[in-house]
Amino acid sequence: MGEPAPWPWDFPLVDLYGDIVLTYMY
Repeated sequence: MGEPAPWPWDFPLVDLYGDIVLTYMY
């Protein structure tokens, strides 16, 4: 993950969900 995360990436599932969230945000 190269994008700045609003929360720390602790779990792969969170990383995947965060990637989807970033996709919708940007």
